[in-house]
Amino acid sequence: MKALDADLEPQLRAFAEVLRSVFFDRLKRAGMTYADISEHLGRKKFSATTLSRIAAGRKLPDYEQYFGLVGLVPALLGKPLTEKVQGRLWHLYLQAIAVKNTRLAEFYRHQRSADDLRERRHAMLVLRATASVEPADHDSDLDPHHPAVQLREEAAALLDDVARAGVPLPARSLVTPAPGEPRPPATEPMLDHTAWLLDQVDQALRTQITYLEPVVFASDTETESATPSPPTQPKAAAAPLPAPARGEGARHVHAQVWSIVLAIVLVLVAVGYLLERIPLGQRDAPPSSRHSAQASTGGQGPSQGKASETPGGDNRPRPSDQAPKTGPEKTRDSTDGGTGHTTAERSSPEESTSSSAPPESVITDMQVTADPGSGAVFCDSQTVTFTLSVTTSKTTTVAITWIPDSGMQERLGAQPEERTLAFPGPQTVRDTYSVNLRPGSTQQGTVTVNVTAPEGDSGRQASASFDLMCEPG
Repeated sequence: MKALDADLEPQLRAFAEVLRSVFFDRLKRAGMTYADISEHLGRKKFSATTLSRIAAGRKLPDYEQYFGLVGLVPALLGKPLTEKVQGRLWHLYLQAIAVKNTRLAEFYRHQRSADDLRERRHAMLVLRATASVEPADHDSDLDPHHPAVQLREEAAALLDDVARAGVPLPARSLVTPAPGEPRPPATEPMLDHTAWLLDQVDQALRTQITYLEPVVFASDTETESATPSPPTQPKAAAAPLPAPARGEGARHVHAQVWSIVLAIVLVLVAVGYLLERIPLGQRDAPPSSRHSAQASTGGQGPSQGKASETPGGDNRPRPSDQAPKTGPEKTRDSTDGGTGHTTAERSSPEESTSSSAPPESVITDMQVTADPGSGAVFCDSQTVTFTLSVTTSKTTTVAITWIPDSGMQERLGAQPEERTLAFPGPQTVRDTYSVNLRPGSTQQGTVTVNVTAPEGDSGRQASASFDLMCEPG
Protein backbone atom coordinates (compact mmCIF):
# COMPACT_ATOMS: atom_id res chain seq x y z
CA MET A 1 0.00 0.00 0.00
CA LYS A 2 1.42 3.38 -1.00
CA ALA A 3 2.57 5.85 1.62
CA LEU A 4 0.21 8.67 2.62
CA ASP A 5 0.66 12.03 0.91
CA ALA A 6 2.77 14.54 2.78
CA ASP A 7 0.22 17.35 2.41
CA LEU A 8 -2.51 15.60 4.44
CA GLU A 9 -3.89 17.35 7.51
CA PRO A 10 -2.50 15.81 10.74
CA GLN A 11 -5.97 14.68 11.85
CA LEU A 12 -6.69 13.03 8.49
CA ARG A 13 -3.28 11.35 8.51
CA ALA A 14 -3.72 9.97 12.04
CA PHE A 15 -7.13 8.50 11.22
CA ALA A 16 -5.96 7.00 7.90
CA GLU A 17 -2.94 5.32 9.54
CA VAL A 18 -5.01 3.62 12.25
CA LEU A 19 -7.76 2.66 9.77
CA ARG A 20 -5.14 1.04 7.56
CA SER A 21 -3.74 -1.05 10.41
CA VAL A 22 -7.07 -2.23 11.86
CA PHE A 23 -8.99 -2.65 8.59
CA PHE A 24 -7.21 -2.58 5.24
CA ASP A 25 -4.00 -4.36 6.34
CA ARG A 26 -5.93 -7.16 8.08
CA LEU A 27 -8.15 -7.83 5.10
CA LYS A 28 -5.20 -7.60 2.73
CA ARG A 29 -3.34 -10.26 4.72
CA ALA A 30 -6.45 -12.41 4.35
CA GLY A 31 -6.07 -12.14 0.55
CA MET A 32 -8.83 -9.61 -0.10
CA THR A 33 -8.53 -6.85 -2.69
CA TYR A 34 -10.46 -3.58 -2.97
CA ALA A 35 -12.81 -5.29 -5.41
CA ASP A 36 -13.54 -8.09 -2.91
CA ILE A 37 -14.20 -5.60 -0.09
CA SER A 38 -16.49 -3.64 -2.41
CA GLU A 39 -18.54 -6.79 -3.10
CA HIS A 40 -19.05 -7.44 0.63
CA LEU A 41 -19.92 -3.84 1.55
CA GLY A 42 -22.01 -3.05 -1.53
CA ARG A 43 -20.63 -1.45 -4.68
CA LYS A 44 -23.20 1.34 -4.56
CA LYS A 45 -21.73 2.78 -1.34
CA PHE A 46 -18.19 1.36 -1.61
CA SER A 47 -16.65 1.19 -5.07
CA ALA A 48 -13.04 0.06 -5.42
CA THR A 49 -12.05 3.66 -6.19
CA THR A 50 -13.82 4.95 -3.06
CA LEU A 51 -12.03 2.38 -0.87
CA SER A 52 -8.69 3.32 -2.42
CA ARG A 53 -9.25 7.03 -1.67
CA ILE A 54 -10.31 6.25 1.92
CA ALA A 55 -7.16 4.17 2.44
CA ALA A 56 -5.06 7.04 1.01
CA GLY A 57 -6.63 9.57 3.40
CA ARG A 58 -8.17 11.54 0.52
CA LYS A 59 -11.77 10.71 1.44
CA LEU A 60 -13.52 10.34 4.79
CA PRO A 61 -16.34 7.82 5.19
CA ASP A 62 -19.67 9.13 6.44
CA TYR A 63 -21.34 7.78 9.59
CA GLU A 64 -22.89 4.69 7.97
CA GLN A 65 -19.78 3.95 5.89
CA TYR A 66 -17.55 4.16 8.98
CA PHE A 67 -19.47 1.52 10.90
CA GLY A 68 -19.74 -0.61 7.76
CA LEU A 69 -15.95 -0.66 7.50
CA VAL A 70 -15.37 -1.34 11.22
CA GLY A 71 -17.98 -4.10 11.32
CA LEU A 72 -16.56 -5.97 8.31
CA VAL A 73 -13.39 -7.17 10.07
CA PRO A 74 -15.11 -9.31 12.73
CA ALA A 75 -17.74 -10.43 10.21
CA LEU A 76 -15.14 -11.85 7.81
CA LEU A 77 -12.20 -12.72 10.06
CA GLY A 78 -14.04 -13.61 13.26
CA LYS A 79 -11.71 -11.34 15.26
CA PRO A 80 -13.62 -8.42 16.79
CA LEU A 81 -11.77 -5.22 17.56
CA THR A 82 -11.04 -4.56 21.22
CA GLU A 83 -12.91 -1.76 22.99
CA LYS A 84 -9.65 0.17 23.29
CA VAL A 85 -9.01 0.00 19.55
CA GLN A 86 -12.62 0.90 18.75
CA GLY A 87 -12.50 3.89 21.11
CA ARG A 88 -9.20 5.12 19.67
CA LEU A 89 -10.41 4.80 16.08
CA TRP A 90 -13.72 6.57 16.87
CA HIS A 91 -11.87 9.45 18.58
CA LEU A 92 -9.58 9.93 15.57
CA TYR A 93 -12.55 9.74 13.21
CA LEU A 94 -14.37 12.55 15.03
CA GLN A 95 -11.22 14.69 14.96
CA ALA A 96 -10.90 14.14 11.19
CA ILE A 97 -14.58 15.00 10.65
CA ALA A 98 -14.11 18.17 12.72
CA VAL A 99 -11.50 19.33 10.18
CA LYS A 100 -14.27 19.20 7.58
CA ASN A 101 -17.10 20.54 9.76
CA THR A 102 -17.21 20.84 13.53
CA ARG A 103 -21.01 20.72 13.78
CA LEU A 104 -21.20 17.47 11.83
CA ALA A 105 -18.60 15.95 14.19
CA GLU A 106 -20.76 17.01 17.18
CA PHE A 107 -23.89 15.53 15.60
CA TYR A 108 -22.05 12.25 14.91
CA ARG A 109 -20.98 12.10 18.56
CA HIS A 110 -24.58 12.56 19.74
CA GLN A 111 -25.82 9.98 17.21
CA ARG A 112 -23.30 7.44 18.51
CA SER A 113 -24.47 8.05 22.09
CA ALA A 114 -28.08 7.51 21.04
CA ASP A 115 -27.17 4.26 19.25
CA ASP A 116 -25.32 2.99 22.35
CA LEU A 117 -28.31 3.76 24.60
CA ARG A 118 -30.63 1.97 22.19
CA GLU A 119 -28.39 -1.12 22.25
CA ARG A 120 -28.38 -1.13 26.07
CA ARG A 121 -32.17 -0.81 26.11
CA HIS A 122 -32.51 -3.74 23.70
CA ALA A 123 -30.18 -5.89 25.83
CA MET A 124 -32.24 -5.06 28.93
CA LEU A 125 -35.46 -6.11 27.17
CA VAL A 126 -33.87 -9.39 26.04
CA LEU A 127 -32.66 -10.10 29.55
CA ARG A 128 -36.10 -9.56 31.04
CA ALA A 129 -37.75 -11.70 28.34
CA THR A 130 -35.38 -14.64 28.98
CA ALA A 131 -35.47 -14.43 32.81
CA SER A 132 -37.06 -17.51 34.36
CA VAL A 133 -38.35 -15.56 37.39
CA GLU A 134 -40.23 -12.29 36.94
CA PRO A 135 -38.36 -9.42 38.65
CA ALA A 136 -39.73 -8.23 41.97
CA ASP A 137 -39.79 -4.59 40.80
CA HIS A 138 -42.43 -5.25 38.16
CA ASP A 139 -45.28 -3.76 40.19
CA SER A 140 -43.39 -1.48 42.53
CA ASP A 141 -41.75 1.92 42.25
CA LEU A 142 -38.25 1.61 40.86
CA ASP A 143 -35.21 2.64 42.84
CA PRO A 144 -33.39 5.70 41.42
CA HIS A 145 -30.33 3.47 40.91
CA HIS A 146 -32.23 0.86 38.90
CA PRO A 147 -30.63 0.32 35.43
CA ALA A 148 -33.89 1.22 33.66
CA VAL A 149 -34.13 4.51 35.58
CA GLN A 150 -30.49 5.39 34.86
CA LEU A 151 -30.95 4.55 31.17
CA ARG A 152 -33.97 6.82 30.98
CA GLU A 153 -32.09 9.65 32.71
CA GLU A 154 -29.19 9.34 30.26
CA ALA A 155 -31.60 9.53 27.32
CA ALA A 156 -33.23 12.65 28.77
CA ALA A 157 -29.79 14.25 29.33
CA LEU A 158 -28.80 13.44 25.73
CA LEU A 159 -31.93 15.13 24.41
CA ASP A 160 -31.06 18.22 26.49
CA ASP A 161 -27.53 18.22 25.03
CA VAL A 162 -28.93 18.07 21.50
CA ALA A 163 -31.26 20.97 22.24
CA ARG A 164 -28.39 23.05 23.71
CA ALA A 165 -26.38 22.36 20.54
CA GLY A 166 -28.99 24.38 18.63
CA VAL A 167 -30.71 21.43 16.95
CA PRO A 168 -34.46 22.06 16.45
CA LEU A 169 -36.46 19.41 18.28
CA PRO A 170 -39.58 17.76 16.89
CA ALA A 171 -42.83 19.65 17.23
CA ARG A 172 -44.10 17.42 20.08
CA SER A 173 -42.44 18.62 23.28
CA LEU A 174 -40.93 16.33 25.89
CA VAL A 175 -43.30 15.47 28.79
CA THR A 176 -41.65 14.37 32.04
CA PRO A 177 -43.07 13.92 35.54
CA ALA A 178 -42.93 17.08 37.63
CA PRO A 179 -40.55 17.09 40.63
CA GLY A 180 -42.03 15.09 43.49
CA GLU A 181 -44.49 13.17 41.33
CA PRO A 182 -44.14 9.38 41.12
CA ARG A 183 -42.30 7.96 38.14
CA PRO A 184 -43.63 5.07 36.05
CA PRO A 185 -43.80 2.17 38.47
CA ALA A 186 -42.50 -0.63 36.24
CA THR A 187 -39.49 -1.34 34.06
CA GLU A 188 -41.39 -1.70 30.79
CA PRO A 189 -43.00 1.77 30.92
CA MET A 190 -39.63 3.23 31.88
CA LEU A 191 -37.97 1.57 28.88
CA ASP A 192 -40.82 2.71 26.63
CA HIS A 193 -40.23 6.28 27.78
CA THR A 194 -36.52 5.83 27.02
CA ALA A 195 -37.36 4.69 23.48
CA TRP A 196 -39.60 7.73 23.02
CA LEU A 197 -36.75 10.04 24.07
CA LEU A 198 -34.28 8.34 21.70
CA ASP A 199 -36.75 8.66 18.83
CA GLN A 200 -36.82 12.42 19.42
CA VAL A 201 -33.01 12.51 19.35
CA ASP A 202 -32.81 10.44 16.15
CA GLN A 203 -35.40 12.54 14.35
CA ALA A 204 -33.71 15.82 15.28
CA LEU A 205 -30.16 14.66 14.45
CA ARG A 206 -31.07 12.89 11.22
CA THR A 207 -32.52 16.10 9.80
CA GLN A 208 -29.29 18.02 10.47
CA ILE A 209 -26.96 15.20 9.35
CA THR A 210 -28.85 14.70 6.09
CA TYR A 211 -28.54 18.44 5.45
CA LEU A 212 -24.79 18.66 6.18
CA GLU A 213 -23.35 15.44 4.73
CA PRO A 214 -23.79 16.26 1.02
CA VAL A 215 -21.95 19.56 1.53
CA VAL A 216 -19.15 18.20 3.72
CA PHE A 217 -18.40 15.16 1.55
CA ALA A 218 -18.97 16.89 -1.81
CA SER A 219 -15.19 17.30 -2.30
CA ASP A 220 -12.80 14.51 -1.25
CA THR A 221 -9.86 16.92 -0.94
CA GLU A 222 -11.68 19.69 0.91
CA THR A 223 -10.00 20.49 4.25
CA GLU A 224 -11.73 23.67 5.36
CA SER A 225 -14.88 23.60 7.48
CA ALA A 226 -17.86 23.83 5.20
CA THR A 227 -21.13 25.20 6.47
CA PRO A 228 -23.94 25.31 3.94
CA SER A 229 -25.60 28.62 3.38
CA PRO A 230 -29.31 28.78 4.17
CA PRO A 231 -31.62 28.34 1.21
CA THR A 232 -32.16 31.58 -0.65
CA GLN A 233 -35.55 33.14 -0.95
CA PRO A 234 -37.21 32.77 -4.35
CA LYS A 235 -36.87 35.80 -6.56
CA ALA A 236 -39.89 37.96 -7.11
CA ALA A 237 -41.60 37.48 -10.43
CA ALA A 238 -40.50 39.98 -13.05
CA ALA A 239 -43.00 42.64 -14.01
CA PRO A 240 -44.87 41.84 -17.24
CA LEU A 241 -43.68 43.57 -20.36
CA PRO A 242 -45.87 46.42 -21.62
CA ALA A 243 -48.30 45.60 -24.41
CA PRO A 244 -47.08 46.62 -27.89
CA ALA A 245 -48.53 49.77 -29.40
CA ARG A 246 -51.34 49.50 -31.95
CA GLY A 247 -49.97 48.53 -35.36
CA GLU A 248 -46.66 47.29 -33.97
CA GLY A 249 -47.90 43.69 -33.76
CA ALA A 250 -48.96 43.74 -37.42
CA ARG A 251 -45.52 44.99 -38.45
CA HIS A 252 -43.89 42.09 -36.58
CA VAL A 253 -46.13 39.59 -38.39
CA HIS A 254 -45.36 41.15 -41.80
CA ALA A 255 -41.63 41.03 -41.11
CA GLN A 256 -41.83 37.33 -40.24
CA VAL A 257 -43.79 36.54 -43.41
CA TRP A 258 -41.30 38.37 -45.63
CA SER A 259 -38.42 36.52 -43.93
CA ILE A 260 -40.02 33.18 -44.76
CA VAL A 261 -40.67 34.20 -48.39
CA LEU A 262 -37.06 35.37 -48.79
CA ALA A 263 -35.76 32.05 -47.41
CA ILE A 264 -37.90 30.08 -49.88
CA VAL A 265 -36.64 32.18 -52.82
CA LEU A 266 -33.02 31.61 -51.80
CA VAL A 267 -33.59 27.82 -51.63
CA LEU A 268 -35.17 27.79 -55.10
CA VAL A 269 -32.30 29.80 -56.58
CA ALA A 270 -29.77 27.37 -55.08
CA VAL A 271 -31.64 24.33 -56.45
CA GLY A 272 -31.84 25.91 -59.93
CA TYR A 273 -28.12 26.65 -59.91
CA LEU A 274 -27.32 23.02 -59.00
CA LEU A 275 -29.61 21.68 -61.72
CA GLU A 276 -27.88 23.85 -64.36
CA ARG A 277 -24.57 22.24 -63.39
CA ILE A 278 -25.90 18.74 -64.30
CA PRO A 279 -26.23 17.87 -68.06
CA LEU A 280 -29.82 17.38 -69.12
CA GLY A 281 -29.35 13.78 -70.23
CA GLN A 282 -27.69 12.76 -66.97
CA ARG A 283 -30.38 13.85 -64.49
CA ASP A 284 -31.93 10.38 -64.47
CA ALA A 285 -29.73 8.48 -62.01
CA PRO A 286 -29.80 4.76 -63.11
CA PRO A 287 -27.44 3.93 -65.99
CA SER A 288 -29.90 1.26 -67.20
CA SER A 289 -32.49 3.98 -67.90
CA ARG A 290 -30.05 5.86 -70.12
CA HIS A 291 -29.26 2.63 -72.00
CA SER A 292 -32.93 1.95 -72.73
CA ALA A 293 -33.42 5.56 -73.86
CA GLN A 294 -30.55 5.21 -76.30
CA ALA A 295 -32.05 2.03 -77.77
CA SER A 296 -35.40 3.74 -78.39
CA THR A 297 -33.75 6.61 -80.34
CA GLY A 298 -31.59 4.50 -82.63
CA GLY A 299 -28.58 4.14 -80.36
CA GLN A 300 -28.26 7.85 -79.50
CA GLY A 301 -28.74 9.07 -75.96
CA PRO A 302 -30.74 12.24 -75.41
CA SER A 303 -27.60 14.20 -74.58
CA GLN A 304 -25.41 12.86 -77.38
CA GLY A 305 -27.13 13.71 -80.71
CA LYS A 306 -24.99 13.82 -83.80
CA ALA A 307 -22.24 15.72 -82.10
CA SER A 308 -21.05 12.50 -80.49
CA GLU A 309 -20.44 10.86 -83.88
CA THR A 310 -17.09 12.36 -84.81
CA PRO A 311 -16.20 11.81 -88.48
CA GLY A 312 -13.35 9.33 -88.67
CA GLY A 313 -13.52 8.88 -84.89
CA ASP A 314 -14.14 5.83 -82.74
CA ASN A 315 -17.92 5.37 -82.53
CA ARG A 316 -17.77 1.94 -80.88
CA PRO A 317 -19.88 1.40 -77.77
CA ARG A 318 -18.09 2.49 -74.61
CA PRO A 319 -18.12 0.45 -71.36
CA SER A 320 -20.60 2.91 -69.90
CA ASP A 321 -23.10 2.01 -72.66
CA GLN A 322 -23.02 -1.70 -71.80
CA ALA A 323 -25.63 -3.38 -69.64
CA PRO A 324 -25.08 -2.45 -65.99
CA LYS A 325 -23.84 -5.01 -63.53
CA THR A 326 -26.12 -6.28 -60.79
CA GLY A 327 -25.41 -6.37 -57.06
CA PRO A 328 -23.98 -3.80 -54.63
CA GLU A 329 -21.44 -1.81 -56.62
CA LYS A 330 -20.35 1.78 -57.16
CA THR A 331 -20.67 3.75 -60.42
CA ARG A 332 -18.29 6.64 -60.88
CA ASP A 333 -18.86 10.18 -62.21
CA SER A 334 -16.41 10.94 -65.03
CA THR A 335 -16.29 13.04 -68.19
CA ASP A 336 -14.88 11.47 -71.36
CA GLY A 337 -12.61 13.91 -73.07
CA GLY A 338 -14.22 15.32 -76.21
CA THR A 339 -17.59 13.61 -75.79
CA GLY A 340 -19.12 15.32 -72.78
CA HIS A 341 -20.46 11.93 -71.59
CA THR A 342 -20.88 11.91 -67.76
CA THR A 343 -21.76 9.12 -65.31
CA ALA A 344 -22.63 9.58 -61.61
CA GLU A 345 -20.90 7.80 -58.70
CA ARG A 346 -23.37 6.26 -56.29
CA SER A 347 -23.22 3.78 -53.43
CA SER A 348 -25.65 0.96 -52.95
CA PRO A 349 -28.31 1.48 -50.21
CA GLU A 350 -26.96 -1.50 -48.23
CA GLU A 351 -23.45 -0.04 -48.16
CA SER A 352 -24.53 3.44 -47.05
CA THR A 353 -26.76 2.01 -44.30
CA SER A 354 -24.07 -0.25 -42.85
CA SER A 355 -21.43 2.48 -42.80
CA SER A 356 -23.61 5.04 -41.02
CA ALA A 357 -24.33 3.06 -37.82
CA PRO A 358 -21.44 3.22 -35.28
CA PRO A 359 -20.56 0.01 -33.35
CA GLU A 360 -22.20 -0.32 -29.96
CA SER A 361 -20.20 -0.23 -26.71
CA VAL A 362 -21.13 -2.97 -24.22
CA ILE A 363 -18.47 -2.51 -21.49
CA THR A 364 -19.79 -0.29 -18.69
CA ASP A 365 -16.90 -0.62 -16.21
CA MET A 366 -13.30 -1.86 -16.42
CA GLN A 367 -10.70 -1.77 -13.61
CA VAL A 368 -7.31 -3.38 -12.91
CA THR A 369 -5.69 -3.71 -9.45
CA ALA A 370 -2.26 -4.98 -8.38
CA ASP A 371 -1.71 -6.99 -5.18
CA PRO A 372 0.64 -6.21 -3.55
CA GLY A 373 0.93 -2.74 -5.00
CA SER A 374 3.41 -1.23 -2.54
CA GLY A 375 5.39 -2.02 0.61
CA ALA A 376 8.27 -4.34 1.49
CA VAL A 377 8.23 -8.02 0.43
CA PHE A 378 10.57 -10.98 -0.01
CA CYS A 379 11.09 -10.66 -3.75
CA ASP A 380 12.63 -14.11 -4.23
CA SER A 381 9.29 -15.76 -3.28
CA GLN A 382 6.71 -13.05 -4.03
CA THR A 383 4.12 -13.09 -6.80
CA VAL A 384 2.30 -9.95 -7.94
CA THR A 385 -1.27 -10.69 -9.03
CA PHE A 386 -3.15 -8.31 -11.30
CA THR A 387 -6.95 -8.61 -11.18
CA LEU A 388 -9.15 -7.33 -14.03
CA SER A 389 -12.85 -6.63 -13.39
CA VAL A 390 -15.02 -6.08 -16.49
CA THR A 391 -18.75 -5.30 -16.40
CA THR A 392 -20.93 -5.51 -19.53
CA SER A 393 -24.48 -4.42 -20.27
CA LYS A 394 -25.54 -7.57 -22.15
CA THR A 395 -24.47 -11.05 -23.30
CA THR A 396 -21.20 -10.84 -25.22
CA THR A 397 -17.61 -12.09 -25.54
CA VAL A 398 -14.71 -9.75 -24.73
CA ALA A 399 -11.23 -10.36 -26.13
CA ILE A 400 -8.36 -8.83 -24.13
CA THR A 401 -4.57 -8.76 -24.15
CA TRP A 402 -2.47 -8.52 -20.96
CA ILE A 403 0.57 -6.35 -21.85
CA PRO A 404 3.42 -6.01 -19.30
CA ASP A 405 5.75 -3.05 -19.81
CA SER A 406 9.10 -3.49 -21.50
CA GLY A 407 10.98 -3.45 -18.18
CA MET A 408 8.94 -6.37 -16.84
CA GLN A 409 9.47 -8.29 -20.05
CA GLU A 410 13.26 -7.83 -19.85
CA ARG A 411 13.79 -8.29 -16.07
CA LEU A 412 11.02 -10.71 -15.09
CA GLY A 413 10.38 -12.55 -18.35
CA ALA A 414 6.71 -11.51 -18.39
CA GLN A 415 5.05 -11.88 -21.80
CA PRO A 416 1.79 -10.56 -23.31
CA GLU A 417 -1.14 -12.96 -23.10
CA GLU A 418 -4.40 -12.98 -25.02
CA ARG A 419 -7.58 -14.04 -23.22
CA THR A 420 -11.28 -14.33 -24.07
CA LEU A 421 -13.94 -13.60 -21.43
CA ALA A 422 -17.50 -14.91 -21.84
CA PHE A 423 -20.45 -12.92 -20.45
CA PRO A 424 -23.72 -14.95 -20.33
CA GLY A 425 -25.58 -11.74 -19.45
CA PRO A 426 -25.13 -8.29 -17.86
CA GLN A 427 -22.61 -9.06 -15.12
CA THR A 428 -19.01 -8.64 -13.87
CA VAL A 429 -16.30 -11.13 -14.87
CA ARG A 430 -12.78 -11.21 -13.41
CA ASP A 431 -9.47 -12.41 -14.85
CA THR A 432 -6.01 -12.54 -13.26
CA TYR A 433 -2.45 -12.22 -14.51
CA SER A 434 0.49 -13.15 -12.24
CA VAL A 435 4.16 -12.15 -12.35
CA ASN A 436 6.90 -13.78 -10.26
CA LEU A 437 9.42 -11.31 -8.83
CA ARG A 438 13.18 -11.81 -8.76
CA PRO A 439 15.75 -10.74 -6.14
CA GLY A 440 16.78 -7.12 -6.24
CA SER A 441 16.57 -3.86 -4.30
CA THR A 442 13.31 -2.61 -5.80
CA GLN A 443 10.70 -3.99 -8.16
CA GLN A 444 8.47 -1.77 -10.28
CA GLY A 445 6.19 -2.40 -13.22
CA THR A 446 2.95 -1.63 -15.00
CA VAL A 447 0.58 -4.05 -16.72
CA THR A 448 -1.99 -2.77 -19.23
CA VAL A 449 -5.11 -4.59 -20.40
CA ASN A 450 -6.13 -3.79 -23.99
CA VAL A 451 -9.56 -4.70 -25.38
CA THR A 452 -9.56 -6.02 -28.96
CA ALA A 453 -13.22 -7.09 -29.23
CA PRO A 454 -16.10 -6.33 -29.47
CA GLU A 455 -15.63 -3.58 -32.06
CA GLY A 456 -17.48 -0.92 -30.05
CA ASP A 457 -14.95 -1.23 -27.18
CA SER A 458 -11.84 -2.03 -29.23
CA GLY A 459 -8.86 -0.02 -28.01
CA ARG A 460 -10.21 0.51 -24.50
CA GLN A 461 -7.48 0.13 -21.85
CA ALA A 462 -6.97 -0.11 -18.09
CA SER A 463 -3.71 -0.53 -16.16
CA ALA A 464 -2.24 -1.03 -12.69
CA SER A 465 1.27 -0.64 -11.26
CA PHE A 466 3.35 -1.94 -8.36
CA ASP A 467 6.32 -0.39 -6.54
CA LEU A 468 7.88 -2.80 -4.01
CA MET A 469 10.97 -2.81 -1.78
CA CYS A 470 12.78 -6.14 -1.57
CA GLU A 471 13.57 -7.44 1.92
CA PRO A 472 16.90 -9.30 2.29
CA GLY A 473 16.36 -13.05 2.24
